[in-house]
Amino acid sequence: MAWPSVRLNLAGGEPLLHATKIPDIVSHARGLGFEVSLISNGSRLNDLVLHQLASQLTWLGISVDSASSVTNRAIGRVDRRGRLLNLDQLATRLIEASRSNPELRVKVNTVVNQLNRREDFSDLIRSLAPEKWKALRMLPVVNRKLAVSDEQFAGFVARHRAFSGILRAEDNHDMRESYLMIDPHGRFFQNSPLGRGQGYTYSRPILEIGARAAFAEMNFDHARFVSRYVRRDAGATG
Repeated sequence: MAWPSVRLNLAGGEPLLHATKIPDIVSHARGLGFEVSLISNGSRLNDLVLHQLASQLTWLGISVDSASSVTNRAIGRVDRRGRLLNLDQLATRLIEASRSNPELRVKVNTVVNQLNRREDFSDLIRSLAPEKWKALRMLPVVNRKLAVSDEQFAGFVARHRAFSGILRAEDNHDMRESYLMIDPHGRFFQNSPLGRGQGYTYSRPILEIGARAAFAEMNFDHARFVSRYVRRDAGATG
């Protein structure tokens, strides 16, 4: 299968905890021919970071799981001092990023769980104005504490049908063995079924055995991968 381009997606955790290193990583990746995207919770998306990165990114993804301060605290969307992300400020910075790079595409990722499944995100999504909104059903990796049922996830998606033009719902089955992920140790990894080990399976390090051999150690579902990235809107990948 031939692809017109390959995109490196920097995610975490929170990649901007390493804000001094990220610009060099992005520049190097682009020099190798990659398109580059970044997924952030927005807490460290300041003016300096935007100035350094916006012009080099294809996609900027923001993880937002609630517009409610109570729910965000319950989920753990606070810093060490207990401060919450200012969503109005985030919306302003996304506008600034788009002005800096008119080709930049913005998306929002929301993990649907027991704490936010009843929430109406309509005002928040209108404020952030993403090109794509991905609703991901919480994937039980270690336990099922905040997992939602089929009906609860479907109800969340149905409540936001007004955003069907940008909303992409991703169920647990869609996520398993369908992402090409590399951890900080240079290993391919995948989510493993709940109850098996610590929630992840890993290859041996790529730098020790090579990418082809490391990838061969992983289960990967090409059909699921293609179903995510080849859509009627072929440009809306990620």
